[in-house]
Amino acid sequence: MNWTSNNPAVLSVTSSGVATAASAGTATVTATYNSSSLDIVGSVTVTVTAASLASITVAPSAPSLAVGQSQQLTATGNYTDGTTQNLTAIAAWASDAASDATVGSMGVLTSTGAPTIPGQVNAVASGAAHITAKWLGQTSSAIAVTVNPKVLTSITITPASTTLQNGQTVTFSAIPLYSDGMSTPALTAPVWAASNSSVATNVGSLFTAANIGSTTITVTSGSISASATLTVTAATLNSVSVTPSNFSIASGQQQQLTALGIYSDGTTADVTESATWSGAGVAFSATQPGLVTGETVSVTSITATWQGKNGTANATVTVAVPTSIAVHARVSIPRIGSNPAVCGNRNLLGREHPERDEPRHLDVLCAGKRDGKQHRPRHRGRRWRLPHLVCHESRGMGQQYPGQHRDAASAEQQPLQSAGTADELEGPTADFAKLRELVG
Repeated sequence: MNWTSNNPAVLSVTSSGVATAASAGTATVTATYNSSSLDIVGSVTVTVTAASLASITVAPSAPSLAVGQSQQLTATGNYTDGTTQNLTAIAAWASDAASDATVGSMGVLTSTGAPTIPGQVNAVASGAAHITAKWLGQTSSAIAVTVNPKVLTSITITPASTTLQNGQTVTFSAIPLYSDGMSTPALTAPVWAASNSSVATNVGSLFTAANIGSTTITVTSGSISASATLTVTAATLNSVSVTPSNFSIASGQQQQLTALGIYSDGTTADVTESATWSGAGVAFSATQPGLVTGETVSVTSITATWQGKNGTANATVTVAVPTSIAVHARVSIPRIGSNPAVCGNRNLLGREHPERDEPRHLDVLCAGKRDGKQHRPRHRGRRWRLPHLVCHESRGMGQQYPGQHRDAASAEQQPLQSAGTADELEGPTADFAKLRELVG
């Protein structure tokens, strides 16, 4: 990165981007990044005044947050000539109780490695913290941040919509979301209601269809509410259809199923969230109705039950399949004299290698999912041996070759070479394709 100032008499800038004001005036600072393909240029105009920074004011002065919430603070610089400047992005921010509230500052990273937002306070745990902003030797007065326990921010109702016949019932569920991103604890004493009580009556979250029509179901906890739709139809439910009706998944893989209610008047309704799901050899998601995960190798039937009607799908759960191939770095070194034109008596790193009776081999191990869990390649896994892989004549001596302590991705980028037979790897471009062919 190259830094320059168009007016060094006003503002000078070092090669690392540190600017120093020399006199009153205006200067433009430019940063240029040079690459082989293009130059990227950015600039900023800096005004230098004769006034000095007298104080810093931080606002708001007494924020109150719930755990998980954030608040953007602003730092304003007050100068001796009566002017002000927003210092939020360049001030050094600090918290005296980071266990309760953290504050972003220039150059400070989050736990995930992402840059923090200067002046943004994040509530971590119930308590209090004092926040300050510092710039050019001036430090603001500390503001007090109060952190309260987490609060409810939203509610989700499942099912979001459902269709009943007169006399049928459905139980709705309310899933809370709190300011810390969690869905626990469960709501205490939520209030349930139907906008049209002549269509459906309820006892808590259990609603009973009373008359043909549609009504909005609401649940309220404090000031937070959510809604769903309940339709009562005169048509009778003829059947339930599950799609896909036939599918195959490997152990550990997932498949989303959909249940459709088919009524006597020809209408249909999605009853995926309302139906009860059952079946062997698979696991059902507790939070996403109809989502199944293959567990036991088997041919099984998945059933969706709604209002006394069953819909089925046929599932085949197969063994876990490999999701990657790892190439371990054991490269064949031929015996001295076996191919002197290619390697002589040196190994792939160009060092003298003692004579050996047998060459090393390249091990290819399978990695994949088994029983729903990821398994890394192990020596106890399935193995193929590809003998007599040697350095290629065109590569010369003293180089590190593909496969020498490399992973599969590296091997694909730099294909392995072979001086062996047609059953082994051949040619600089077909090597990795041949490897895939050999291992199936």
